[in-house]
Amino acid sequence: MKKVYLLLVLVLFFLNDMKAQWNMLNSQTLNNLYSVCFTTTTTGYAVGGSGTGGTVTKTIDGGTTWTTQTLGTLDCYGIAFPDLNIGYIVGFGGTILKTTDAGTTWIPQVSGVYSTLWSVSFTDANTGYAVGDGGTIVHTTNGGTSWTTQTSNTPYSLYSVFFTNTTSGCAVGANGTVIRTTNSGTTWQNMYTGTSLLLNSVSFPDWNNGYAVGNGGIFLKSTNAGATWSVLTASTRDLYSVYFTDVSTGYIVSKGGEIIKTTNGGSNWFTQPSGSLNDLNFVLFNNASTGFIVGDQGTILKTINGGSVSIDEARKGTSSLHIYPIPAFLNVTIETEKIPGTKVLTVYSSTGQVMLEKDLKTLKTQLDISGWPVGLYLVKVESSQSTEWGKIVK
Repeated sequence: MKKVYLLLVLVLFFLNDMKAQWNMLNSQTLNNLYSVCFTTTTTGYAVGGSGTGGTVTKTIDGGTTWTTQTLGTLDCYGIAFPDLNIGYIVGFGGTILKTTDAGTTWIPQVSGVYSTLWSVSFTDANTGYAVGDGGTIVHTTNGGTSWTTQTSNTPYSLYSVFFTNTTSGCAVGANGTVIRTTNSGTTWQNMYTGTSLLLNSVSFPDWNNGYAVGNGGIFLKSTNAGATWSVLTASTRDLYSVYFTDVSTGYIVSKGGEIIKTTNGGSNWFTQPSGSLNDLNFVLFNNASTGFIVGDQGTILKTINGGSVSIDEARKGTSSLHIYPIPAFLNVTIETEKIPGTKVLTVYSSTGQVMLEKDLKTLKTQLDISGWPVGLYLVKVESSQSTEWGKIVK
């Protein structure tokens, strides 16, 4: 009786409280978007370009609506706001733009370089760093009034920079490059990574723990402020951006619309459905639950529950699936005779973890779920003509 009661409580909890996982937002642009940042829980900015002009799109309602502004520059790749009103954009050909009115106007700055700048990080309202092609690093200590170059000690392009405090930061780039400073960029040191794969993104949830991702599915991890790195693999795809909300929970986005999540510091990863096949270029979380992803063709995705799979989707279009018994404790049967064509079955846990993925060869499939934890699971059966959702209750 206690088990049945617990099951009912879990089902009611998921039915009433779970929201959609990653929702597609209307960005008001078809240009590729490469970076996103938020100054409050409701005000955010995303930047990108079309190949012939830069774009910034802004929301003041948490992503529900966006307003797009065309910039008088070529493509823009990085954005940072050190406070509510002051922000910086970097991009093609040494572009640096500054706003002092929360994005109403953007004023070009003199960067002193012509190398494309890919990423920017500010430690306070006055002090910032931008990195780019050919190992370029430019630095300001007066809020962008002037920028000076720093010696990076690498000839390789740098694609991401992250500062954990006023003195300590890391940048990553081509040929497995990781460089590190502990003195505000007065000197940068090359750190050994053991890989020559291109690194696209770096993230530090605290001063000691850092993570970097890149092409070929490579995932790097440091537990000593970037002094040494372990080389791991998180996927088979090229990975474009990583963000950890704490030392255990992290997200990576990649080529082809893939989102993967870890809850144990990168030891294991599981896929979350994105609803998009566009390349996803940047991921950011405002807190443990609310996150945003931007990508090609104006893609903006939002989650308010850490990307958990939605029970609302399980309510839609389930008439072509017959799943029984409910509840099930040892085995469950899935009948798909009303769904035409070749079919693929995917089962997700309530946190978005893929429990099972397989081609369906018959119209009736029996699954052994005896080893699964008690809970609610979402069933997706996808064919060339339709996608149907159902649920397993254990």
